[in-house]
Amino acid sequence: MANNYIIDSLTYGNDSYSFSTPYGTCSTEAADAAKVVDCANFLVLEPGARVAVKFADTNEASAPTLNVNNTGAMAISCTGFALTNAWKSNSIIEFVYDSNNWCIVGYLPDDVLTKSSLTDAIDDALAKAKTSGAFDGEDGNDGVSVTSASIDNNELVLTFSEGDPVTVGRVVGNDGLTPSIGENGNWWIGNVDTKVKAEGKDGVDGVLTADQTALLEKLSKWFDDEHYEDIKITSFTGSSLCSTYEKGRSVTGEVVLAWKFNKTPSALTLNNVSKSVSSPGETIESKTYSTDTYWTLKATGEKGETSSKTVGIYFNNAVYYGVSASTDYSSTLIKSLTQTLQNSHCSSFTVNVGEGEYIYYCVPSSFSSVKFYVGGAKLAGGITAVDTDVEYTNGSYNTTYTIYRSDNPSLGNDITVEIE
Repeated sequence: MANNYIIDSLTYGNDSYSFSTPYGTCSTEAADAAKVVDCANFLVLEPGARVAVKFADTNEASAPTLNVNNTGAMAISCTGFALTNAWKSNSIIEFVYDSNNWCIVGYLPDDVLTKSSLTDAIDDALAKAKTSGAFDGEDGNDGVSVTSASIDNNELVLTFSEGDPVTVGRVVGNDGLTPSIGENGNWWIGNVDTKVKAEGKDGVDGVLTADQTALLEKLSKWFDDEHYEDIKITSFTGSSLCSTYEKGRSVTGEVVLAWKFNKTPSALTLNNVSKSVSSPGETIESKTYSTDTYWTLKATGEKGETSSKTVGIYFNNAVYYGVSASTDYSSTLIKSLTQTLQNSHCSSFTVNVGEGEYIYYCVPSSFSSVKFYVGGAKLAGGITAVDTDVEYTNGSYNTTYTIYRSDNPSLGNDITVEIE
């Protein structure tokens, strides 16, 4: 397998796999008996299901229930009985589901008597009996005595020679001793050395069956496919020299390229030349540019997928538009208009046409013929070519332009011209 993963729980096909106790925080208020929690990795409510819940608040409800991931409110029980009082705030309690209840595991609620509290409980019971008059005898002959103490359904019950029995409360065994590892490396229980080493000998490596190996391979492939992210160039930029200029101009300087990815690629090329996958960019030494020059970055991912981006220095034709009262069809008129750099017709423009002014549109004669529209309809009077062979020079670049002009002057303001 290409990668190692720690998997807490997953579903593959119709089968469910879980490898850790689902955990969540319950924020239900103390007085509300219906406790609700969402536990990460919890798959299904069935006998033996386990969850660990941190209760942000105390519990004041007499018979609390627990609803895990909207699987239904089930009674909470401890040592086989529903709770009458329970935990403190921020307690973490583990539960096991037994088909009807969420049973508390390894946690002692407030209403269960420990060894330290049992004596106090018995004293309280005897005090109640004495207050009721049960111990008031004459000359010590007909006083009432405790005849028996028994545990009935985990409840300590005291029976007297007269009167009603008194239930003291639920009881559990004496506090146990916690095992620990001593300085000699053995397990200790209290002050007793068990002579048993805490660290076992290295065992023999386990061997997977063919079916187990096949299942692990399927799980690994599934996990990789589910979480695989295609390689992507998130940023590819060039320094300020990377721009668009009019044909006939030249520019000089170094070009600084910089790039970023969503993850480290498996392979990287710049204009088909291999580059280090850890490189953040490259600087192209200073030179003069007068023709289109570009750099294409290509990143390849682990599965062969690719991502490409291009930056460059471009030289385009100039397209001109605007208004003028002049009818001198020359490069001087052309260059007095608004310029855009592109290698095709511009799609639209808006102008204010004053008294005696015309609309002008000028493009290289190599461009195909165009049609003009205003508001979706042909312009009244039209825009037609008045000269198709006007010499135009920019630096070392020489060409001819076609000048288009509106047939009528003084057309008003906010005239939007669309071109196709």
